[in-house]
Formats: sequence, C-alpha cells, structure tokens
Amino acid sequence: MDGSSAEAAAHRYQSLFSDVAGISSRELLEDSLLPSSTPTTSSIQPKWRFHGHNVLLVDVRTDSERDVSMISGAVSLDEFKTNILSSLESRVESDSDSALPDMIVTYCTIGFRSGMEARNLIHEYPTIFAGWENDDNSAQEEGRTSITKVGNLDGIIPFALLSTWA
Repeated sequence: MDGSSAEAAAHRYQSLFSDVAGISSRELLEDSLLPSSTPTTSSIQPKWRFHGHNVLLVDVRTDSERDVSMISGAVSLDEFKTNILSSLESRVESDSDSALPDMIVTYCTIGFRSGMEARNLIHEYPTIFAGWENDDNSAQEEGRTSITKVGNLDGIIPFALLSTWA
C-alpha cells in the first residue's frame, strides 16, 4: 500500500465522522514538529502544530499496537484521560494554562476507532471540546472562555508512509 492509497482509504473512514475534523497526515507533517528549544517532562506540552493550533496527539490503539509503533510526542488514550483531561477541565474554569494544547487529534491505524473516540470526547465533554465547525467566538457566546478542538488523524499507516518518504 502506498501513501496515496492509504490516504484514500483513511479518507473514507474520516467521512463517517462529519462532526469531527479529518486531519491529513500530509498536512500535519508539513506543519511539522514544534521546535524543541524548551525541553519538558510534561506529557501535556503539545509537540505538534496544525493550522496554527498547538496539537496533542492521542493514540487510541491497544497496548500491543502501541508497542509496535507510536507517533513521537503522542500519548495513549489512558494517559490522556488519567492525566490530561482534568487539566483541560481546569483550563475551561480558569483560562490560565496556555501551555495546554488547543487541539486534540486522535489517531489509530487508519482513522475509524480514532474517529469514534473523537466523537465521544465532543459529546461526553461539551464544555471542553468542540468539533471543527465550532469556533472560538461561539464558545465565548456560550460563556466558555476556552475551547479545545478535536480532530481525527487519517491514521498511523498514512503517517508512517508519508513520514518515511518525506
């Protein structure tokens, strides 16, 4: 499977989740890693940028899948829910921590499980997360001072193929 075929297959899965932004590995790689001039031990510190957003990648695959490969700077879904979600909830209340990501991008192998998880985050935590169609102005109109967007990466397979050939 080449990069174009993997992207096309992933796009079909992403289209099933119209309320979640489909994020292209190609675009994410073009925006590339943030400079690592400030080393951090915090898993909350975003390592990626996408269209001006500080992005935290969340790997929703199983432990055995993550043992094989994981995108640099990503956290597991368990780590996200255990250690990071409460910080995002606190930010909504205080709007104080600019080091937190303003976009969460879930990923799996080719985008289906991550699309389901992205949709779940938006629906289970509506005061924290928004789909791509919501903007910061609508959050402020609703009385929320901060919002974290949620997206769904087209998968680790397109990412790996594209990053290898880049």
